[in-house]
Amino acid sequence: MEKTTSKFCPQCGQPLAAGAKFCTHCGYHLKTPAAAAAPDQATNTASDQRQATTHSQAANADQAAPNQRRDDVQRVKRFSGNYFAWWLATVKHPTQAVEQTPALFGGVTYLLAALFPTLGLMLLGFRAASAANQATNLELNLTGIIWRVSVAVLIVLLLTLAIYAGVGYGFRRLNDTTGQLTFKAYATSFAGLLNLGLAIEALGVIVSLFTPVDSATGLVSWGFLFLLIGAAMLILNMAFIYSVVSDTPQPRWDTFYLLVVAIIALSLALGIFSGLVGGVIGSSLENTFSQIFDSYGSTSSIW
Repeated sequence: MEKTTSKFCPQCGQPLAAGAKFCTHCGYHLKTPAAAAAPDQATNTASDQRQATTHSQAANADQAAPNQRRDDVQRVKRFSGNYFAWWLATVKHPTQAVEQTPALFGGVTYLLAALFPTLGLMLLGFRAASAANQATNLELNLTGIIWRVSVAVLIVLLLTLAIYAGVGYGFRRLNDTTGQLTFKAYATSFAGLLNLGLAIEALGVIVSLFTPVDSATGLVSWGFLFLLIGAAMLILNMAFIYSVVSDTPQPRWDTFYLLVVAIIALSLALGIFSGLVGGVIGSSLENTFSQIFDSYGSTSSIW
């Protein structure tokens, strides 16, 4: 038999009849201990279920977090300590960006892109000088001159790559209305497009070791080397064009007109740079070579 928990209504305080379920004065619904216990038990059960669900979700999150961290660590380790792995990935798929590429990798590519041609020319210079000395029975010391010329060539090539990257990034930012691309990200992506050219330039260094040198005159056969240089320059220009127009989320200009203006701007920048190089470095190289020819002529007249 159900009993009320009080002889007075908890709402209005009026006396209650025995076994009443409602207050006859205010109509308040009276709860029996069993009825009161059922909602409490249901509430506790729902609370326990919520806690169990929360603990389960937390456990799954805790388990997923280490897995995600391990995946991130493995992805970073894949490229952060292995430049060759990144280089090979970009050679296989140049247009597919490699995530989490260290900016240092891009810098290494720019350095190698300027170093390989310089090294090939330097090796040819030493071989040509040695052949010329043997052909004329002279002992001209051209080591210092060849090194100075090589350093000048290296600086010129590095500045040329900087012009390509700077002009390309400028037009990429002008065309992208979102403005989210940073120079570091663009430069690294542009370097990835140049990695195929590194293979060609490295081949050029190897070829320079076996390029025929005329033992009578010291002249070098440049045919195959010029072919390799032309292929590397083609890749450089194609990389510039692709980097300007690729993956632009909200372009401002039409692609055709963007490329026309970008190529014109690049040509002007390279023309101005060539004029500066010809004025500053060219005169110095001209004086150096004139001294070589003068010494060679005076020594030949003695013999």
